[in-house]
Amino acid sequence: HKAVFERGVRESDKQGMGTTLDVLLVAGGDAFVAHVGDSRTYLIRDGKAAQITTDHTVAEVLMIEGKLTAEEAAASHLRTILVNAIGVAEDVGVEMAHLRLKTGDRLLLCSDGLHDYFPVEQELADLILDSEEQEDALVGLIELAKERGGHDNITGVLIEVVAAPESEATEEEEAPTYAGSAVPTPIGDEGTMPVAALSSQEERKLATATTAEHEAVNPSDDGESGDGESDDGKSAPEAKAESTPKRSVLKTTVPIRPLNMPLRDTDDD
Repeated sequence: HKAVFERGVRESDKQGMGTTLDVLLVAGGDAFVAHVGDSRTYLIRDGKAAQITTDHTVAEVLMIEGKLTAEEAAASHLRTILVNAIGVAEDVGVEMAHLRLKTGDRLLLCSDGLHDYFPVEQELADLILDSEEQEDALVGLIELAKERGGHDNITGVLIEVVAAPESEATEEEEAPTYAGSAVPTPIGDEGTMPVAALSSQEERKLATATTAEHEAVNPSDDGESGDGESDDGKSAPEAKAESTPKRSVLKTTVPIRPLNMPLRDTDDD
């Protein structure tokens, strides 16, 4: 992060450059994820898929605060405005996740050029598990993303847990966050807050200011409606797959969801 930021400061033609980053470390039966931006890490377990990272975007923040529904956030152009990225500002927030692995688990790390075309997480699980070879599964996902639009660079890494060490965790620790969810209960009672936490009042002010700033820069209607459909009658996933807005970074400090808050139930997607 420091190297990217300092080069952007030194070289005027690279000022403001940045990137997203997901890093995965597997140590024995544990997996540790470090995440910045809107690339994603998914866990595929027991036939289900779940996103285990949070998109560091304005749309995600507004959805967490209840100002946008999941459908509205998926179709909103605010999903392309990052609030956290590598190299853009002097400080960066790093979201951390810790998973205990099980034999048969798959972990998919990918850029938005891939996950933008798979708004239903279960489709990722089905396509990956239907392939005998993991390499074929990843190639298939990339080719399908290209067929569906391929508006951005596509990066994907797929990892299969062939044999995980036996865990000494109790049954309570092994239980999923929700019945039927692929995401296990967060380990321990630690909460990870990538950036300095703000009060609820400050969060509301920041979210309101962020929305107002975006509308001032982009006064035209972005095609959203309260029922998750665009003005041309298309559903949020269809509108999302067809839209190709340029991504930008909002240089501000927005608190990212603590790790110990429940992740989304895949059955609700």
